Formats: sequence, structure tokens, C-alpha cells
Amino acid sequence: MNDFLTPLLMLMMVIGLIWIFRKREEDERHLGWKLVGYYLLGTFSFQQETYAIPIGYMIFWFLKPKCNKKVKTYAATFGFIMFLLFIGIQYVQHLSFEHSVTLETKENTFEDWSFTSLYDAFENKMPIEENIKVNYYGIEWAENGHFNRMTFEFLDIHENVRYVMEYEGENEVTMWSERIGVGTVHSSTKLSTKAFMSFLDSIDFNDFHTEEEYYVLYGDGTISTQLTNDIDLYRIERGGMTEVEREVIPEQVHLMTLCPKPNEDAEHCRQRKHYIFETIER
Repeated sequence: MNDFLTPLLMLMMVIGLIWIFRKREEDERHLGWKLVGYYLLGTFSFQQETYAIPIGYMIFWFLKPKCNKKVKTYAATFGFIMFLLFIGIQYVQHLSFEHSVTLETKENTFEDWSFTSLYDAFENKMPIEENIKVNYYGIEWAENGHFNRMTFEFLDIHENVRYVMEYEGENEVTMWSERIGVGTVHSSTKLSTKAFMSFLDSIDFNDFHTEEEYYVLYGDGTISTQLTNDIDLYRIERGGMTEVEREVIPEQVHLMTLCPKPNEDAEHCRQRKHYIFETIER
């Protein structure tokens, strides 16, 4: 929820409860706190991913307050109304962050593909915040130098919006966005999306090739601080790739994994290879 809506709803709650308190019919000890309790009962709900059941308001109708029944009913009903308002605001916000854009692409070869230009084109077509982070990426290509499939997932850590960019080997790339739950990602653990797109453009994907015909490169954008000793590591730099020894690995690096396969339909990788690159614009 936007920062200005939270204090606004709090102000509405305070004003509403004061108005209800002044409508009391008789003096009652601790009535103010009781009205707050009935209000909170009215807002209480059982929530699932796609719906919420106002359990608290249903429970209220089984209660039998003897004193100030009218204002207690007002407080519980006011809480239920605020619950409905909150659900409505969430729904509107969810719709406001839902977008889908499809762009045409003419080429899918290493030489002609530009991750940065593609991402910039989406920025011009749909609202994307500058602070979004890489949450997942998977890039597939064949030995002949053609990209076959890509999936990128980006997260806006402030507005809690998820963006997905997909390429399925046809002449188009799609990006869509949706609202997600609060606390999904922390900014200190993810890659800057723009910087990562530029980094991918600096890579020569031919350097990944072994003796297989199909390759999948994937990662999640997190910072790896503890790498196991049973894997060989290669450092990716703008000038190429070199094998590195464990003693000279920086404390905070990003890890990506290469899955070579004999063909696109093969279920298992042949001798995974792991690559590190240093943190860029966290």
C-alpha cells in the first residue's frame, strides 16, 4: 500500500471511533478500549491468496453486549467497512500494476541480440521503476549461435511488483507485470536489472561452448557468500572467462550455472559449470 494511504486510513479510523464513542447511550467503564476491540474484531479476516473471509464480523453477531449495544455494533460495522475498503484499495492497486507488452524481434543470434536495447524498449512501453532487481534468469541457446528461449524475472522492491520477460524462440518478446506480496525480496541481495542487461551484452556466449549442442544458463541474482569446495569456478569478465582458485574469490559474488545438454529435449545436464562475476550496482 502506498505510503500516504496508511496514515490516511489510520486518521479515518481515529475520527470514526471518536464519533462512535460520542454516540454512547450510557457510561461504561473502559468503553473506549472496548470500541477499539470491536473495531478490530470487525476488521479481522481469514485470508487466502485469492479471497478473504470476514471471520471477525461474523463472530460479532454471536456476541450479546448488554451495555451500549448500538455503539458497539457501530464499531464492529465500521471495522468491517474499513476491511472492505482495504480490500478494494488492494484490488485497484493490483490492477494498476498489471501490464503486458509484446515487442517484435527480427534476429535471435548472438551478434544481433542486445539485452540492453530490448529492456530499454520495454521501459518506453510500460511503467518500470529504476530500482527493480533481478530475481531469476534462464537463457537457452543452441551451438549454432541462436537463442531459443529466455525467461527473466525482475522485482520492484518498493512497490512490490513482479515483472516477467519471456522469449519463446519466435519473433517476439513479451513482458508482463503483476502485484506481489510484501517482503518478497531485499535490495541487498539482488542485482540491478539495467546493470545486468549491460553485463550480458558484454559476454561472448561462444565462450561457454563445450562439446554439446544445447546450453542453458541460469541464476537467481543473489549474492553468494559461501561457495562449496567441490565445484570448479570460472570468473566472467568483460574480456573473457578464466578459471579461478578458491583463495582469490571475492567475499561477495554472483553465481550463474551453465547446463550443457546433448540436445534441447535432454532432461539432464552434462557436467555443469559454475561462473562467478562480481557485484554490480546493488
